Amino acid sequence: MATATALPKRSEVRVEDTWNLETIYPSVEAWEADFQRVTGMLEGIRAGQGTLGESAGALLQALQRRDEAGEILGRLYVYAHMRFHQDTAESQYQALADRVTTLASEMNAAGSYMTPEILEIPQEKLAGYVMDLRNNPGGLLDQAVSVSSAFLQRGEVVSTRGRNPEETQRFTAHGGDLTKGKPLVILVNGGSASASEIVAGALHDHKRATIIGTRSFGKGSVQTIIPLGAGNGALALTTARYYTPSGRSIQAQGIAPDIEILQDVPPELKGRMDTMAESQMRGHLSASDGTEQTGSQSYVPPEEKDDKALHAAYDFLHGVTANAVAAKPAPKAAVPN
Repeated sequence: MATATALPKRSEVRVEDTWNLETIYPSVEAWEADFQRVTGMLEGIRAGQGTLGESAGALLQALQRRDEAGEILGRLYVYAHMRFHQDTAESQYQALADRVTTLASEMNAAGSYMTPEILEIPQEKLAGYVMDLRNNPGGLLDQAVSVSSAFLQRGEVVSTRGRNPEETQRFTAHGGDLTKGKPLVILVNGGSASASEIVAGALHDHKRATIIGTRSFGKGSVQTIIPLGAGNGALALTTARYYTPSGRSIQAQGIAPDIEILQDVPPELKGRMDTMAESQMRGHLSASDGTEQTGSQSYVPPEEKDDKALHAAYDFLHGVTANAVAAKPAPKAAVPN
């Protein structure tokens, strides 16, 4: 029987470290132990569905359980996905990735009933929302569209564009803005990549969110996996780029914050907390216009009281802009609806 292993939180795993899979899980057995742990959380959430309206404490506990499960699901998927690319026994790791995708869908369905209770918070007591995407390595495209849709009435979320114009695909928001237009701040840093950049870029381009932190990683390419037959592995081809609604490419450029906030890094960590960007990876897909950006700070203080970016977000929502000089206006490009 697999035993639980002390594992780093998502905020403690830098993007480049995901290529060293032992920093996430030392073995498939450890992966399986965490998978069963999330399965248990899902059962707990389902069991408590009838008690959420009884107290704020019950709702808070359910939300915390869901957030913790989301952290673990992210690690489970990254491990399975990267192992699929690196290991010759690709079918085993594809099966792991499929299991995570199914479990994530079930967790999403189980958590959807919490939304009405969340929205019953008196609007006059709510200044806005802070979405923390720092050191979030991303996930599934459909989940990026789903998250963005929770804050948008309509419009494009992201497009993928290949070599030929007819290959372009567009993904649009659905469901309507659940927050009724309340202010939104998104926190990003050098470890925010892929799907998290799609969310940040979409909400920023629709002028729905203000971004605070440091420039994101710049992982904006689409990979297509072509199996080469049993025992022969697979071929990963880069076939398209991700573009934000205003037409900006994410690849090797990332998402720039409206307000840049640098954290106070402890002396013993200085020089180690600037994340290598996509543009600095060997063999990366070049930026579409040739302008590439290097990595940025990825440090997040372990204590909330020391988190300058988080406090800047709170200040912004309460009408205090401590770093107004750094604020940049939203792009003028038209956003398709």
